[in-house]
Amino acid sequence: MTADTAGDPSTPTQQPESISHPILVVVEGKEEVALFDALAKHMGLSDIQPTDTGGKVGLAAKLELLRRGSGFERVRAIGVVQDADRDHQGRFKSVCGALRRARLPVPTCELEPVGEHPRVVVLIVPGEGRPGALEDICLEAVQNEPAMACVESFFQCLKGAGVPAPRELSKAKTRVFLASRPKPDLALGVACAEGYWPLKGKAFDDLRKLLSLLCA
Repeated sequence: MTADTAGDPSTPTQQPESISHPILVVVEGKEEVALFDALAKHMGLSDIQPTDTGGKVGLAAKLELLRRGSGFERVRAIGVVQDADRDHQGRFKSVCGALRRARLPVPTCELEPVGEHPRVVVLIVPGEGRPGALEDICLEAVQNEPAMACVESFFQCLKGAGVPAPRELSKAKTRVFLASRPKPDLALGVACAEGYWPLKGKAFDDLRKLLSLLCA
């Protein structure tokens, strides 16, 4: 997917979303919703409403739906979190374009609060200008877990057997790591509620900072 399609300004066909909390976190999918739900609870924050776009293509349309939604007038802050994939800077520019089309405040850099009512904060993960996705943060958080040595050995074994590497290696590694947990069939986001990703660790610093900035 190219960075240009992330801000697709196509007219929304869905019904406006009902807004029940004053702080919105717009993420890509259900896994991210579950993760931010768990992170907000971990931080003792009760005003957070994560909501997903169903993929990056729907970001501009989603922002417009939120603007039209019941309760938007009470929204104090909006966070937008997207995977960098292969182009971190391109993704940030695309998010800014989607915000501009939705007539929302546009930051000049990540984790920079801009505007009021609503305040807007953008984060492209895994952060620090790197390519990648949310899964890279999760893997970084468990890099010292004994199971990770087994995860790496598994993929080295596949390579030695001539099996092509997965196209999205970090996503594949998170699935293998989760297979080592007591409940091996949990999705990435749900696994947060089970404590499989250590949310208090340094790897989640930027995600915690995002929520803190939104709630300030």
